[in-house]
Amino acid sequence: MFGSDVSLADNFATVFSSVCAPNSPERHEEHRKNFYSQFAQYVGDSCEHNLISVELVEKCIKQLKKGKAAGMDQLTVKHISFVHPIPIVQLSLLLKIMLMHGSVPGSFGYGIIIPLLKNPNGDRTISGDYRGISLSPVLANFLRWY
Repeated sequence: MFGSDVSLADNFATVFSSVCAPNSPERHEEHRKNFYSQFAQYVGDSCEHNLISVELVEKCIKQLKKGKAAGMDQLTVKHISFVHPIPIVQLSLLLKIMLMHGSVPGSFGYGIIIPLLKNPNGDRTISGDYRGISLSPVLANFLRWY
């Protein structure tokens, strides 16, 4: 262990938290307005939620990469890969409800940033020698296959 583990961890926290901060309040507001302008023009098919079936959900679950670390919810792909069919039915209903209401649970946006050393022979005491990976909830990862 390093004598300055606490200061290194604090430095990681500062560096990686700044990655998710808006560049500037003005630029953030510009992106927000652009999003809402485009969102207002979106005309969804009122039957989109009917495209989600239990079979589609099962197929998407099978396409998820196994062996990934758990996110904040402590669930992994294995947790949803080897379940009874009832949770798959419930998941398909959840996805339909999300499409019908145009809303996603806020917890789907939570993640854990893990610093990984870029070079195993690099200096472990310099935060610039690390890259961050984000561990997201497995159900949020599931949505990218839909």
